[in-house]
Amino acid sequence: MENNMNQTQRDPFAARKDGDMRQLMTSLQELQEIVNGAQMIWGTGRCMVDKKVLSDHIDLIARLLPDAVKQASAIVREEQNIRENAKRDAAEQTAAARGAAQKTIDEAAREAEKLRSDSKKAAEDAARANANALNAANAMKAQAESDAASIRQKGQNAANALYAQAQQEANALIARAQQEAQMIRAEAENAARAAVSDENVYRMAVMQANELREETEKEMSAMRQHYVGALCNMMGEVDEYLLSLVSSIRAERQELINKR
Repeated sequence: MENNMNQTQRDPFAARKDGDMRQLMTSLQELQEIVNGAQMIWGTGRCMVDKKVLSDHIDLIARLLPDAVKQASAIVREEQNIRENAKRDAAEQTAAARGAAQKTIDEAAREAEKLRSDSKKAAEDAARANANALNAANAMKAQAESDAASIRQKGQNAANALYAQAQQEANALIARAQQEAQMIRAEAENAARAAVSDENVYRMAVMQANELREETEKEMSAMRQHYVGALCNMMGEVDEYLLSLVSSIRAERQELINKR
C-alpha cells in the first residue's frame, strides 16, 4: 500500500489512468451485455440494438483506448525491465557464486596439494630414517661380529700360547725329572757296584727314584690342572663378554626398530 501511495505521489496521473482503465473495462462489459441482450431477427442470425447507445459506447472506448494501450505498454515495459533486472541480478549472483565456488575449489586444491606434498615429504623422511636406522644396525652388527671374531681369535691365541707354554714347561719338567732320575739311578748303580752286599743302599736308591717319579707326576698333574683351569676361566670370560656384547647389540637394534 505504501509503495502504491509513493508511486501515486511520483505519478500524479496514475489515479486518472486507473480510472480510465476501469471505465474502459466497464464500457466493454456493458457493450457485451447490450449485444447479448439484443433482440434476435428470426431466420437471419442478426440482432437489433440501439444505434445511439452502441455508438456512445464505441466513442467512449475509442477515446479511452489509447490511454489504456499506453498504460499496457508501460506495464509491459515495466515487466520487461523487471525481468531484465532480475536476469542481470541473477547473472551477477551466478557469476559471484561461480567465482566464490571456483575460489573455494582453488583453495581446496592448493590445500590438498600441500597436504600431498607434506605427506610425501614425511614418507620420504620416514623412509630415510628407516634406512639410516637399518644401516646403523647393520653396521653395529658387523662391527660387533668383527669385534667378537677378534676377541675369539685373541682368546684362542692366548689359549694356544698358554697351552704351548704349559707343554713346554711340562716337557722341561719331565726332562729334568728324567735327568734327575737317571742321575739317582746312576748313583744307585754306582753305590750298588761299590757295595754289592749292601742291599739297603740299593733299595733306598730305588725308593728315592720312585718317590722322585711320583713327585714329578704330581707336579705335572697339578701344572696341567692349573693351566687347564686358567684356560677355562679365560674362555668363560670371553664367552660372557661375547654374550653381553650380543645382548647389547640386540637391545640397541630393538630400540632402533621401535623408534621407526
